[in-house]
Amino acid sequence: TGFGILMALMLVTTIVSIARFSSIGSANDKFIMQDWAAVEAAHAIDSAARENARRTLALFILPDQAARAKSYERIDLNKKTIDAALDNLGKLADTADDKALLTKLQAARAAYLASFLKVADLLEADKRDDATKMMNVETFPALDALIDTIKTLVETQKKEVEADGANVKHDIESSRTLSIALGLAALLAGISLALWITRSITGPLNEAVEITRHVADGDLTVRIDVTTKDETGQLLQALKDMNERLVRTV
Repeated sequence: TGFGILMALMLVTTIVSIARFSSIGSANDKFIMQDWAAVEAAHAIDSAARENARRTLALFILPDQAARAKSYERIDLNKKTIDAALDNLGKLADTADDKALLTKLQAARAAYLASFLKVADLLEADKRDDATKMMNVETFPALDALIDTIKTLVETQKKEVEADGANVKHDIESSRTLSIALGLAALLAGISLALWITRSITGPLNEAVEITRHVADGDLTVRIDVTTKDETGQLLQALKDMNERLVRTV
């Protein structure tokens, strides 16, 4: 029975450890593959959007169309970076709040891009005054709204990383505590089983030694009780049989 309890504790410890480590592995995978990926995408959007804002302003001071063309190329490249990051975030979004924030970001970006194209057309038509007015009245407010939404996105992803990181840490600590508790329980069960086995062996052996001493001293009246059928019980039974034969002989 004691050995069965010990084996059961070891089995429970193994199963619980496997389950807990599997849970930690899944949480860690989400933390790395999803949360960090989302943070990187959010920062990519933030960086590309800010660079495009700077390049949009620079269009007003670039001297010729060739110089502006290079800036347009860089702006288009940043747009592609933002498109890829938004697509990645769309795949990673797993809550209604995340999806709503992405929808808001896409709407703010669409408004900014529409206004930017108007400013670019006015500049290329050499209507700088109209472009400046459009920039102040429409483009800057649209850009501010876009930057604010991106900032919210970055902060949201950061909070999710911190929350999931705290969950992973909690899972590790709780798993460690549980493993220690189960290990101590198994250790105590093992010690108890060892003591019980030791006593179950040494007790009858000590009794057999004492009986042998009595017989050796000529005392055949000693009482021998056999309560088990194991090896020590068989030894006591043999001593009992021997003692009874000696009594009959004497």
